[in-house]
Amino acid sequence: MNLAFYITLIEIKAYLRNKSAMFWTFAYPIFLLFILSVIFGNPNKQSYRVVIDADKNNTRVVEFRKLLNDKFEMIDGLNVELVYKEDANVRSQDIILNFDANFADKSQHSSVKIATGQPLTQASGGLVAVIAEVVEIYNRHLLKVEQLIKIDYRGIPVGNQHSNDYDRFLISGLTALTVVSTAMFGFTTVLVDLRQNGALKMFQVFPLQKIHFLSAFIMSRFVILFVFCLSFYVLANMAYKTNMYLSIDSIIAFVLLLLVGILCFLSVGLLMVSSIKNGATTTALLNIINLPLLFLSDLFIPVAVMPETVRFFAEMSPVYAFVNALRQVHSADFTFSDVSFALTLMAAITLVCLTVSARYFKWSKA
Repeated sequence: MNLAFYITLIEIKAYLRNKSAMFWTFAYPIFLLFILSVIFGNPNKQSYRVVIDADKNNTRVVEFRKLLNDKFEMIDGLNVELVYKEDANVRSQDIILNFDANFADKSQHSSVKIATGQPLTQASGGLVAVIAEVVEIYNRHLLKVEQLIKIDYRGIPVGNQHSNDYDRFLISGLTALTVVSTAMFGFTTVLVDLRQNGALKMFQVFPLQKIHFLSAFIMSRFVILFVFCLSFYVLANMAYKTNMYLSIDSIIAFVLLLLVGILCFLSVGLLMVSSIKNGATTTALLNIINLPLLFLSDLFIPVAVMPETVRFFAEMSPVYAFVNALRQVHSADFTFSDVSFALTLMAAITLVCLTVSARYFKWSKA
């Protein structure tokens, strides 16, 4: 194991001397954060999703939904997507409307409960005010009864939050992007090229097993990625003053997600190395896999706006699970169950990929 440790240190030094690797791992995410934040971080362009928790066949809810949608369309610059809970993967930033079973029954009182996983901002608070206005319109003009339907605000957490939600959204996405892209390009292509050029043959004469070399190679990238991603996430949130909600559980969950996520995507890269012999084929295959994977993983384009079929496959992606878990850890109502699926999925992928790679990895391309 001492030899594997020394190889880890050598690989870290070699990586840090590679100017191209340094740029794509360290400088590129910071550059993207700045550019995308300037372009899309305009607080005047608001986009929200309102999730309706009620039976689709309830005609009174359908009528209310139409009235609400008409009201939203009248407000210039406000983009609101109305979806039913059974058709959506609820996120912490969503506004959820829970309707009583007896909603709008003129013989008795009913309520609409408004809930969200994050404290209200100035903009989302305005959206809640619009919803409250529509409830009043529904009461007075459609039911012709005052205060028959009441609004329950107890599902909205109390706290302060800045209006730069997109910055927080973007920082989490770029953290995940750094992990995935470095694992795919900064790891896979380098190892394939080393093997293709015969640079790995010398290890055959060393008293070193394949698993020790692979562990050292992975660990070198793991250390670099973990230190950078942790620093990038914390410093970027501080620089953009995103006012993250912090708790002991959320900090532990974030670190655990980062550890397991890095190991997961490095192990996927290693599996590809074990399967591909040619460097050109590796680059082509990585582009075929990587680009759709990134665009279908809620990194820059919300999956919620995609067609249902595309959304189904996108939500099965481990990148999607990783990104959304990173975004959930700092919501006010966070629990470990929110990230258990992502952790389990990535741990299972890591175990399978490392097991297969250790068996089929070869020192040479022959």
